[in-house]
Amino acid sequence: GVIAFAAGAREAAAPQELPAEGEAPPPRGEHDVGRTRLDDGEWHHIAVAYRGGVLSAFVDGRPDGEAKLEVTAALGSELFVGAPMGADGSSASAGGLADVQAYAQGLSDEQIAGLASGSRDLPTGISLVLKPDWIRQFWEGRVQGKTEADWQVAEVRKEVEDALELGQDGARRFQDEVLCSFVLELLAHAHQTCLTARKTSVFVGIMWNIFATMHGRSETTVRVGEPKGVSECFLEYKRLLMAHTCIAAGESAGALGILSLPDVRQLTQFVSGTLFQHFVLYQSVLVCPQEANVKQVEVSFEAPRAPPDLRRGKLRV
Repeated sequence: GVIAFAAGAREAAAPQELPAEGEAPPPRGEHDVGRTRLDDGEWHHIAVAYRGGVLSAFVDGRPDGEAKLEVTAALGSELFVGAPMGADGSSASAGGLADVQAYAQGLSDEQIAGLASGSRDLPTGISLVLKPDWIRQFWEGRVQGKTEADWQVAEVRKEVEDALELGQDGARRFQDEVLCSFVLELLAHAHQTCLTARKTSVFVGIMWNIFATMHGRSETTVRVGEPKGVSECFLEYKRLLMAHTCIAAGESAGALGILSLPDVRQLTQFVSGTLFQHFVLYQSVLVCPQEANVKQVEVSFEAPRAPPDLRRGKLRV
């Protein structure tokens, strides 16, 4: 199944007049499925899902019609989204498309409604702590053209902290700074490697889930109550990562085909060299912070004795 969404009329285009009450609607195309008119000059969320031989249309998260349709795979063929192009390269449509996405399997009605409403929760169990739109604007407006050192300036850090809702607990100020530094380093790495904002948003959500997993109780250690170790956290990282790969999307229900295998190798190399290579250090700071006890005592010392008279000394050979 495939779903593509986020379409609307261009801002410069004047909305067409809707038919008056009692007038017949405009003629429908041969393959029209939806019933809602979209030429009102406003942006709308459009979704099309193909599930079990049925093509379903959605407008702003609500079902808008369906039709039985037999689809035959056409490998290697081009995919066109929008109105047909004329011979001169112009389009007969005055509308515009933005944020077009495709999935390897048909999403459920609840998942489409979540996409339309901007929900942060994904069906794989993670939450998008940083949305793709925010990451895209952050790259374009804050760090475009800057050097690597500019990623850690106070103004940029404050923007990321506010987006992650960090700094609210004064007792965990240092822990929040560590999390902010990791996310900043991840955003810089994704920007330099040309990772899309959507993929970056999903991977930040995966890593945020791993940081939460670090606080759970270990199921393998001998001592009861110990936090999860590096092997358990890496297995959870592997499970979440594979649930968002294109290969897993075609094999297991609930998986989303977002990351390609080259993306997986590149991101795993980054995480291995940061979090998992220094896992004990991160664990000591984030999960088991060491308490510092300061004790003040008063000690009395005797005055030092006067040095002996060297004139009375004897030379020993």
